[in-house]
Amino acid sequence: MPQLWLTFEEIADLFCCDTADARRRVFANQWERRRHSDGLTRAQLPPDVAHEFMLRYSSKQEARGASVDEFDAAMGALRSVFSQMETDKCEEDRADHSTSYSVGTRAALKPRHARNRRGRDTDAGTGIGAAH
Repeated sequence: MPQLWLTFEEIADLFCCDTADARRRVFANQWERRRHSDGLTRAQLPPDVAHEFMLRYSSKQEARGASVDEFDAAMGALRSVFSQMETDKCEEDRADHSTSYSVGTRAALKPRHARNRRGRDTDAGTGIGAAH
């Protein structure tokens, strides 16, 4: 069950009472409260009240005439944003991997006598570190 955090005004609307009664209900039931970044205090609804809220909210949306198509369109937009983010992340990871692979394999592909004990490139004839 998702967490639902409502302001006292939203709780008052849910229970058809004023905000003072909503505050009293929150305090009496010891629902968790938090002040959010927008400055409003919200209370977390317990699962049974959250379920009731979702049922009332969906019936209001149906009465308003909000269609399922609006919801599907919003979900499709969210899916496309998340898939684009995933694609971008994969491309970044692939670019990072190919860069590190090409740098790391350069020394590994040199003949063994062209590297010193530490794996650094050397001038093959002299054993002196090669200039980069």
